Amino acid sequence: MNIEARLRAALDTTQPLTLTPVSGGSINRAARVQAGSDRYFVKYVQDPPPGFFAREAEGLRALTVRVPQVIAVDEHFLLLEWIESASRTRQAARRLGEALAQHHARHAASYGWPEANFIGSLHQPNSHADSWAAFYAEKRLQPQREQAAERGRLPTQRARLLDRLIERMDDFLDEPPAAVLHGDLWGGNWLATSGEQPVLIDPAVYRGDPEVDLAMARLFGGFPPSFFEAYDGVLPPRPGAADRVELYQLYYLLVHLNLFGESYGGSVDRILQRYLG
Repeated sequence: MNIEARLRAALDTTQPLTLTPVSGGSINRAARVQAGSDRYFVKYVQDPPPGFFAREAEGLRALTVRVPQVIAVDEHFLLLEWIESASRTRQAARRLGEALAQHHARHAASYGWPEANFIGSLHQPNSHADSWAAFYAEKRLQPQREQAAERGRLPTQRARLLDRLIERMDDFLDEPPAAVLHGDLWGGNWLATSGEQPVLIDPAVYRGDPEVDLAMARLFGGFPPSFFEAYDGVLPPRPGAADRVELYQLYYLLVHLNLFGESYGGSVDRILQRYLG
């Protein structure tokens, strides 16, 4: 794949491009693209799953919090506005909390998303379910359970407890108002500009319980107290929210178990024991 030729065609330019590698995660290659005085960010990979970058572009366009502008997308790359990042200050985090809460306050009609997309490199189904509990059980936990079994990461006790939890999801979840979620809101997926403005990147969007985004934000750190305080000031927690945090984190820990291995198995087991032990 000649990424430079593809980018030149997308930008409709004949001038030379300079690609400087930058950090871009564990799935894609990433680079800063210099085209004359213009700069862009590109993420690309040789053989992505069909629709991989198109689904991410759709997700970026669905968020009302600031995101990088989508410049061009094809099956092999996603070209975005270049964001010059700066320190993520307490003020930037506060602004992100407020903006995300305002975004979540725009309620959607149903759970799911028109098309399946991806969480990391893993397929994420989004088709309709009869309730939020059914959606979370059938479209989030069950697919990761099946992948864990295929990868040999589901010992007998883990499988037994996870199956019980999936079957009993109605006991743990209510029917929250649906909102468009970022879907992968860990600390590495937000930036701040020199003007202390927050920017979200790398979404895995769908319509679901806003608490899912907050649970992921708490899982690996990267969000100071000012973020959560500002969010709660706009959207106060629903009754029982604290009891659902680890239940929602379980999905992301299963994703990490499938992507990175058994180092996440102990956390999965601890959460299963909490709800069923």
